[in-house]
Amino acid sequence: CTANNIQRIRTNMINGPDMDTDGIDFALRYGFDMGPGRMEVSWAGTWINSFDVGATTVGAISLPAFDARSKLNATVAYLRPILGLKWNIGLRYETANHLFNLIYNKTGSYEDRASTANGPRGIEGHGTIDFHYNMAVGGFFNSDALSGTTFWLSAYNLADEDPPFARNDLNYDAYTHSAFGRIIKVGLRQSF
Repeated sequence: CTANNIQRIRTNMINGPDMDTDGIDFALRYGFDMGPGRMEVSWAGTWINSFDVGATTVGAISLPAFDARSKLNATVAYLRPILGLKWNIGLRYETANHLFNLIYNKTGSYEDRASTANGPRGIEGHGTIDFHYNMAVGGFFNSDALSGTTFWLSAYNLADEDPPFARNDLNYDAYTHSAFGRIIKVGLRQSF
């Protein structure tokens, strides 16, 4: 094709530079009896302290070392976005026949390495709420014939939040966020 029709030139690197990273994955869970069921509170996530990428040479181009933490890294062929902090907190309540699960998912803010006259561009933090419900149908109707039947309902991104704006092809970071708004799923599960 002609040069006018070229949309993107992509360079894949087989052997990239050295990378050193450290951080903490954490998960806390606490459960207790409450009313006719059991409540569980959870908090889990990943905190990256550093993500250092070493200097490298690609052909005649020398690239300096840099810190990829909390960056979009859209201009680096061998990296995806490296978020400094991602976490979720959940509330789960379960009885003999019902299970309710509410989860808040949070990604921290990060920046696009491309700079403007005002410095690097920021990408806002983002939060979504997911809700899940399961009902044991047999237990609800006191029926042995339906003992293996479960009705479930899930709502992802309950508040219908848009992903934060990022300056790339899709206007959002597809590696980190979803462009789908609220998604509702309903199902019936049968086990034998």
